[in-house]
This record gives sequence, structure tokens and C-alpha cells, in this order.
Amino acid sequence: MDKGVSMIAILAELDTGQRGHLEGIDADSVSPERYRRFSQLGFRQGCPIEITQRTTGGGVVVRVGSARYALDAHTAQAMRLKL
Repeated sequence: MDKGVSMIAILAELDTGQRGHLEGIDADSVSPERYRRFSQLGFRQGCPIEITQRTTGGGVVVRVGSARYALDAHTAQAMRLKL
């Protein structure tokens, strides 16, 4: 991949150890309350996210800042990262 060219990926499809910056959350896939809660937790556009673990149900554990969060498969599918 060329430097300066970024790629958008679905969080659920990334491997453990991959990192990116949150590009957005598909608002049609999550409730308004959940969308607001993610913002309160620091999931804002541009925030760095690292995939630290995958779960058996298709979910992921991610690091956002110094915090770690477990996300279910549906939520991970709704998040887009810029790599």
C-alpha cells in the first residue's frame, strides 16, 4: 500500500494486533442510545483503536486509549476503521 493512501476496513474483519483510527459507526446498525454511549466511552471519529483479542462468537476486544472494551460481532461489524 502506498504511503498517504488510507484504506477503510470493517472492524470485525481485522486481525488481532491491527490498528486503525475510527472512521465511523453505521448509525443504522446501532441504537441511538448505544451510539451515544460509544461516544461517551471515547469511540469518536479519529480515535486510535487496536484489536487486542477475538472472541469465539465473532466479537473483538479493542483498546481505545488506555481502556479495553469487548464488542459483540454485530457492533464490530458496524464500525469502520481507517488503516
